[in-house]
Amino acid sequence: ISLTKGAKLSLTKPGESSPTSVFVGCGWDPEPRAGKVDLDLSAALFDENKKLLDLVWFRAKHSKSDPIFSSGDNRTGEGEGDDEVIAVKLDKIAANVKSIVFTVTSWEGQTFNQIRNAFARLVDVSKGTEDVKFRYDVSNMGASTGLVMVKLYRHNGEWKINAIGETLPELTKRASAEDTIELIKKNYL
Repeated sequence: ISLTKGAKLSLTKPGESSPTSVFVGCGWDPEPRAGKVDLDLSAALFDENKKLLDLVWFRAKHSKSDPIFSSGDNRTGEGEGDDEVIAVKLDKIAANVKSIVFTVTSWEGQTFNQIRNAFARLVDVSKGTEDVKFRYDVSNMGASTGLVMVKLYRHNGEWKINAIGETLPELTKRASAEDTIELIKKNYL
């Protein structure tokens, strides 16, 4: 399923059990004219009062209680498939976590309209196989180096997904996951 900007959907289809383990992956292809492209995937966990509880990214690969893990930093985008991954054990997320917001930032400063074949996807791996639930294409998103992709959030005890798909024009070269936090709190929680 390809997500469109603003879509809010359940992670569970009727008759399915709720996912217990998922990952968000992002990938891109090197763009010779744009120079070295280094996208960074991050996950910020917030409570219902918009308080940041944890931040997972290449500089902090494990969440405090370890239900979320980053694969680390891919600095080239070379190879097929996901270049960076953040795995989430949904059934182990602390009860006070209301939302998990996934962002992508461009460390070298290329804007999303300069990056080829960039995507993000959410994959259910609860049953030991990859079941792609949602895919979101992020190339050609405009002249920004930051993007709020998706938000996983709890509603009535069930995890849902909100495809935000909005750039963060305030961010510049060398912007990091930490630079996205106040913008997320202000606009997306």
